[in-house]
Amino acid sequence: MKNKLAKILSTITTISIASCSANINTSTTKDPFDSFSPSNKPILENLVKTTATTKKPTTYIINNNIYSTTYNGRTIKHCDLVSLTVKYANTNYERTENFRVCGDKIENIGISDTIPSTIENDPIVQNQIPYILQTCKIYGEAESIVTNRDISIKCKATDLNRCFLELTFIDKNGILIDKKIINTCR
Repeated sequence: MKNKLAKILSTITTISIASCSANINTSTTKDPFDSFSPSNKPILENLVKTTATTKKPTTYIINNNIYSTTYNGRTIKHCDLVSLTVKYANTNYERTENFRVCGDKIENIGISDTIPSTIENDPIVQNQIPYILQTCKIYGEAESIVTNRDISIKCKATDLNRCFLELTFIDKNGILIDKKIINTCR
């Protein structure tokens, strides 16, 4: 059990978002899962809805492709933000698409295409992180909006001892930039 947990945490800590392009895909289509295989649509739709409901990550494997969802919080209008990352079999390629879930309605809000290192190396963001981690360690969660960078940094404790803190970086459109687990008890 300990090895499984370590493996899961290791996987989570190495989440990286592939850079796709400089533009955010904000086009609205009837089907938010157009870019995926039609036969996988019901499964992926269920994954996104389950994550929006439970607020917990979910993983499913289809034809050796790994589909993982992460919960990214709520919007002001009480819609849930969920990211779906597909890691394609036998390649190093992965793609993350982001969804807004309002009740039963799922809307694809775009592909994660910001390179995480550009955010993490930003001095303004770097100055915010220690304060967010400190508040998160005390209260179990924290959020900071970096207005001049149009991003939100969210933190939540993932264990009872508040050793593992999950940092989530989201842009103003609700699109995931990066997510990482930080061990504060080492």
